Amino acid sequence: MMKAVNHREWGAQRNQSGETDFTIWAPALAAVKLRLNDAEFDMHRTGDGWHHIKKNSLVGDHYCFVLADGNRVPDPASNQQQEGPLGPSLIVNHDFAWKNQDWEGRPWHETIVYELHVGTFTPEGTFAAAAGKLEYLNDIGITVVELMPLATFAGNRVGL
Repeated sequence: MMKAVNHREWGAQRNQSGETDFTIWAPALAAVKLRLNDAEFDMHRTGDGWHHIKKNSLVGDHYCFVLADGNRVPDPASNQQQEGPLGPSLIVNHDFAWKNQDWEGRPWHETIVYELHVGTFTPEGTFAAAAGKLEYLNDIGITVVELMPLATFAGNRVGL
């Protein structure tokens, strides 16, 4: 069975052995540390200004980056911010067993995201009514629909 592939050049990427490759684009910084749960690890600069490190970790572990001045910053490429945009990032499991062996997804450069709030997208404000408009969104070139929060959440931010 085919597995989903989620490879990016930055962020936290888990590999088959259970390690996570933590990478952040920070060419102007002299040093960056990784804070994983309650431990800190030095990161290493690569030739193009990226820092990275691999450590054993678990899905759901908290992490952030520590700058030279001691400030802790979340991963700008994080997939989950459980405590809001300024809290620590979480390691996410992207494994998914596809049932359609031929599906490959779309190239990232073709992505056009539509942030959809179900309650205001149609006069009815329902999932069924929104689903009835998916063909229209496809016709105007939308390739990704991001459902906006359906329930309360920490923080005061909305959108991407």
